[in-house]
Amino acid sequence: MLAYSVRRFAGAEWCTRASGGPLLSGALAAIECEVEEAIERNSHAIVIGCVLDVAFSPRNAALA
Repeated sequence: MLAYSVRRFAGAEWCTRASGGPLLSGALAAIECEVEEAIERNSHAIVIGCVLDVAFSPRNAALA
């Protein structure tokens, strides 16, 4: 599953936020969080985080 996730965005353009976290260039919004807890159930996980920063693009149309 991880290999698919890595390949899925291989051709995408990325930039780095001030915190060092990756951001998909052209994203309409970005929410940066610190993981507080991860609850694993079978093949999924519920991740609970504390929001550190929110950024919005000046664009407002998702498919423009």
